[in-house]
Amino acid sequence: MSKTAKITILGCGGSGGTPLATNYWGACDPGEPKNRRTRASIAIRTARTCVVIDSGPDFRTQTLRENIENIDAVIYTHPHGDHVNGIDDLRYVAIKQRRVQENDNIRVPIYADEHTLSDLKTRFHYMFNESPDGVYIPLIVAHEIKDYESVTINNDLTLTSFVQIHGRGRSLGYRIGNVGYSTDTSDLDDKALNALKGIDTWIVDCGQYGTDTKELTVHANLELVLRWNKVIGASKIYLTHLTPRGDYATLNAETPDYIECAYDGLEIDVKLYPLT
Repeated sequence: MSKTAKITILGCGGSGGTPLATNYWGACDPGEPKNRRTRASIAIRTARTCVVIDSGPDFRTQTLRENIENIDAVIYTHPHGDHVNGIDDLRYVAIKQRRVQENDNIRVPIYADEHTLSDLKTRFHYMFNESPDGVYIPLIVAHEIKDYESVTINNDLTLTSFVQIHGRGRSLGYRIGNVGYSTDTSDLDDKALNALKGIDTWIVDCGQYGTDTKELTVHANLELVLRWNKVIGASKIYLTHLTPRGDYATLNAETPDYIECAYDGLEIDVKLYPLT
């Protein structure tokens, strides 16, 4: 198994990205390139494996920008549109792999919890099953992730899930070696916090930056992130799922030195297990 990997922030934006449709920048400076954010997603790459977490509406643009030519698996956090609506583009990932490997049976593996898979199979049924007219053929194959389960891709890259509260619903966060990924969460219970203890770097939701904690709905704010990290102990934090409320320079100036805004294209080094 690989000992190191690299995470690329494919997107660190909220559900509408920044700017929003209609060219709304909110508090963000349009002259700062790091304020231009696509929907939240990351790629994790070793020398021989590429895994993507979430394929939102900007998935195609993100893979082109980061020169991602092969994907071994896509792992989902939850079924909201800003995290799954680019799933159609996995058709072309599978088709390319079939041509390169001369194997018409190849499907792209996707991993998600039971609820997310059920939702995807309903909304995107043509990706899983051949259509009656034969126009669509199945090009992805589903694997269920249990809560707090570890999944290894290519016998090379291991991710461990943990459960996050996301408003009235839930999402899965993932630990990859010494890095944690927690998009779309409004609360973390003790079990989730314990699953993250010991990480060095945390990529975490701050989508409701500027909102009073008592008024939070489906995302975290900076106060919560700081509170959680007293338990987790990450020495470096990158804020993600940022909306037009959070200007890159302004937010960075308001946070301690070990906390920064993520930005599209940011690369983060990862130490994989066994950690020594």
